Amino acid sequence: MIRIDVNLDMSDLEAAMIRLREAAQDTTPIMRRCADVLGLAATHAFDDEADPVTGAKWQPLAASTAAARAAKGHSGKILQLTGSLASSLESDFGRNYAVVGTARSYAAAHQFGAVTKPHVIRARNGKALKIPGVGFRRSVNPPGSTLTARP
Repeated sequence: MIRIDVNLDMSDLEAAMIRLREAAQDTTPIMRRCADVLGLAATHAFDDEADPVTGAKWQPLAASTAAARAAKGHSGKILQLTGSLASSLESDFGRNYAVVGTARSYAAAHQFGAVTKPHVIRARNGKALKIPGVGFRRSVNPPGSTLTARP
């Protein structure tokens, strides 16, 4: 026969439960740390060009995009042509939440991917648009495009 005796000092257990309940009343310190961790993960995503959750590398730029960037002298990382998206990250926290995000309107398209519809682009300030390799046009009708998600 097996016998297990458990001797608990109920006053210690009750005191520990009271401390636990009090700590759970305001989780702001925990949420502050969570916001810090989320912000660091987002920063590393830009540095590593990878999904911060899975670690999977972002899909490389399309050859045409890479060539267009190179022609303009840009050799930086993906999603960092100007650095404004990466530098716009903000974190916030409260008693029961922690978030990291940006107010940049195009951020969601980069996070989740997007498909643009065919549309018309017209010259605004000049009489025509200059299209390399094509010439001048008053307007163009791009067929739309697919933007790859880079979480």
